[in-house]
Amino acid sequence: MKRLCRGLLGLYLGLTAAFCQAGEYPAVLDWAGRLALGLPVSGVVERVAVRPGAGVAAGEELLRLEPEVFEARLAAARAVLREREDDRAEAARELERARELYERTVLSDHDLRLAEIGWRRAEAAWRKARAEQVAAAFELEHSRLRAPFDARVIAVRIQPGQPVVSRDRAEPLLVLARRGRMLARAWLPARELVGAEPGQVVRVRLDGRRYAGTLVTLGLEPDPGAAEPRYALEAEFEVADEAGLRPGLPAVLELP
Repeated sequence: MKRLCRGLLGLYLGLTAAFCQAGEYPAVLDWAGRLALGLPVSGVVERVAVRPGAGVAAGEELLRLEPEVFEARLAAARAVLREREDDRAEAARELERARELYERTVLSDHDLRLAEIGWRRAEAAWRKARAEQVAAAFELEHSRLRAPFDARVIAVRIQPGQPVVSRDRAEPLLVLARRGRMLARAWLPARELVGAEPGQVVRVRLDGRRYAGTLVTLGLEPDPGAAEPRYALEAEFEVADEAGLRPGLPAVLELP
């Protein structure tokens, strides 16, 4: 099946090339800014707020885990931190009194060292409790997955009630693509890449329309399936959401 698809793509590119002028190259569309998202914490999915094809704004909630466990951990961490703050304050007072008594030669060296050890232990316990609160707050915050930018939802790979296990690595739960942008990818011989640079302004033509684009990628390794070495040339361009463009559609990349 892969050979058939590659063969059909090669046939299309060959036919398109026959109608391209100098500086024009057959290309194929793809999503721009494709990103697979997961969660750094484990839990059970409570809600999935999006479906494939939906448009989302930056910061919008996409899914969340059941929050009860995360909220309980944070509440417990805050309670422990308050206790450690009291212990730390008391240890500080004890150390201050010990130093005053020591200066008046009422307290021995040994007792002063015990007070200093007590302070250091209270300080260490407070720092540990504060770190545990930060970790609990992090887990609660990251039990919700939010869109990092304005995007189109490409795939949803999780449903409410399913467990998420992120002990070793975060599994991809959603796939997004940057909204309002597409990518045109062409494969060129090395000699045709001379003079091309990332950031260069180009044009993408499809269905009689032209879009201003910017080169974002110059391939460094050849396509392993090509008969002769060809390298990827990718350009991003802006489109309206209603343009109806999809990956795999043919286009022409016009270089100046």
